[in-house]
Amino acid sequence: MEFSINKYLKSLVMISIIVPILWYGYVGFWQLKTKRLFEKAETEFIIRYAYELDSVGIFQTLVGKNNEDGRKLSEYYHKLYFQFKNVERERLIKGKDTLYIYPVQIPIPIKYVGVKTPLYVSKDDLNKEVVKAYVFNTDCWGYFIAFIPSVNIHESEPPPELYEKFLEYVEKLPKSTSRKFGSLSPYGFYCN
Repeated sequence: MEFSINKYLKSLVMISIIVPILWYGYVGFWQLKTKRLFEKAETEFIIRYAYELDSVGIFQTLVGKNNEDGRKLSEYYHKLYFQFKNVERERLIKGKDTLYIYPVQIPIPIKYVGVKTPLYVSKDDLNKEVVKAYVFNTDCWGYFIAFIPSVNIHESEPPPELYEKFLEYVEKLPKSTSRKFGSLSPYGFYCN
């Protein structure tokens, strides 16, 4: 079989046309699906906020990727809030987040939502132990579903003084020096 520059160039042109069309079609499909879900969420769901509130201040709440993870987190927060509320907790700093490893271990991989991130929640879910919430990024039209313990769901954003204290605390945390390029967005790999 001979190498043909003509066939090579035709193949190259076909690939350079077909691959972007497929890619942008795929991304466009998911963005359109997200826009429709967002419109539905605005009319049928209510907005809530998720953060951990204790005597020290506020922290980002951990979230699960399914109902089982949410249930494990609910047990974790129940222990922290009720069984160990007066116990000094050992802190583990990971990236820009502070987590507690004593007296109870975090039961799932670390994922969280921002303190001021609006969550779209069904009214029926508010009475459950674990709340299923939709988290949208309207800049690139991506979304993900988070399962959050109901003890960390609040009707409003945190008070400004607690939020400012939280931001001061975050600024004091050690900054990552990793040269790793980017990371997968929880909203989808096309939504960074």
